[in-house]
Amino acid sequence: MIKGYFHIFCFLCLLAGVFLSGCKKDDDENSVYNQDDRIRRYLTSNNISYVYYGGIFKSYLNTEPNNGRLLQPGDSLYFYFAAYEFSSRVDSLFYTNIAELVEQHGFDPQTFDTRPKGIRYGAEDPPLLKGIEIGLDKCREKDSVMLYMNSDYAYGDRAMGVVPEKSSIAVLLILDKIVSK
Repeated sequence: MIKGYFHIFCFLCLLAGVFLSGCKKDDDENSVYNQDDRIRRYLTSNNISYVYYGGIFKSYLNTEPNNGRLLQPGDSLYFYFAAYEFSSRVDSLFYTNIAELVEQHGFDPQTFDTRPKGIRYGAEDPPLLKGIEIGLDKCREKDSVMLYMNSDYAYGDRAMGVVPEKSSIAVLLILDKIVSK
């Protein structure tokens, strides 16, 4: 009788192990470490130069040195942007204020404001994604940068529009104008 219970106990332990390891795999796939690894592999395999700064992968797209005004806390910044989902590559565009991209992707031009976005850098209002705030550090007027960030620096555990929870994203920023505080 005890032998029978022992076999049932072993079977249940095996079944629980299989179930739990299946759940863990999904969690591991979306872990911040794996998101960073996918970003790093994408950048390396596509020969994209980048700096890893404060948890953000930052790639300058400027083709020539830029001596524009350095962004400082308290400055007003006007910029264009394009935000993309990122899995193992730059995926679908989900939001932008770049008129050409609105048209190219068939978005409703009445819904998308294509004027430069204005913020006060370093202020809490309006709040920026943590990854964008970090990525703007050391940027200059007229810089174009692509920021790649894991979910901890993007939307975290919450879904945002079409972007699922725990998703990494890529954001193109084109710094149009900086007005000193």
